Formats: sequence, C-alpha cells, structure tokens
Amino acid sequence: MRYPKVKEAYNKRLIDFPKSKDNIPKCSLMLKLKPGTTLRQRSLLKNNLLNFANDNSLVAFDSVTFTEDIEQRMGMLDFFTIAISFVCFILGFFQLIVSISANIRDSLWELGVLRAIGMTNDEILKITIYESLANNLSSIILGFLAGLIISISIVAQFLLYLELPF
Repeated sequence: MRYPKVKEAYNKRLIDFPKSKDNIPKCSLMLKLKPGTTLRQRSLLKNNLLNFANDNSLVAFDSVTFTEDIEQRMGMLDFFTIAISFVCFILGFFQLIVSISANIRDSLWELGVLRAIGMTNDEILKITIYESLANNLSSIILGFLAGLIISISIVAQFLLYLELPF
C-alpha cells in the first residue's frame, strides 16, 4: 500500500463508525441493477433499503442519476465555453483590425518614404502583413505558453491534493 498510515487511520475510523443492530461496522453496500432501470424504480429501491435499515447515518447514492446530472452539466459547460470562445474570437478579430490600422497610421511617414524610394503598393502591403503577423504570432505563442504553464500548475496542485491522507 502506498500510505500505510492512511490504512491504519481508515481502520480506526471504521471501528469508530456507528454500529448496526448486530454490532457489525458498516462500510458500503453496492447494488448493480438491470440496464434500463427507471429513475422511479431506483428511487423506490433506495428508499425501501433506507427504510429497512432504519438507521439515520446511512446514505444512499445513485450513480446513474449522478452520471446523468454530470453529463448534463458538462453539456452546459461545453456550450458556455464555445460561446465564450466565439466572443473572444470576434473580439480578437476586431483587435487585429484596430492594431493593423493603428500600425499603418503610426508608420504613415515611413510608408511615404518607402513609396518615395520606389516600393510598390504590393511590397508595402507585404511588409505590413509580415509585421502584423510577427506581432500577433508572438502574442499568441506567449499567451498559449502562459496558459499552459498556469493550467499545468493548477492540475499538479489538484493531483497533489488528491493524494493527501485524510
């Protein structure tokens, strides 16, 4: 076992749990039902078992309902994530347009000098596009790396939290 002290603490807590009528420590009872069992049937079984046990310290957990609820919440989370991503994409697109137009306005004098020494409109357009790509790609790469580092650190903290003894 990875944490022997955790097992000892678990066994001690199991002994301290409330006892049933026959003085047997309770841990868990897992039932597998037929596929296609309805919510009403599962609820009836759960309630009947709790009434039969007649013990207020028992908890019944329906994994099928829990899974359905989690899937529904994940669907809503996916929808909101897609909506927020779409809004961010649109805002980023407008930011790109504003950035390019501001860059052209700021370098209008430089572009005039380049035209005066013989550059064509196509060559000036290429220079402007390359400059914008360099600025935006560097921002995208730095933002991606920062997000990746932050997400890895959050996941690492969560995994370390899960392995702590209780």
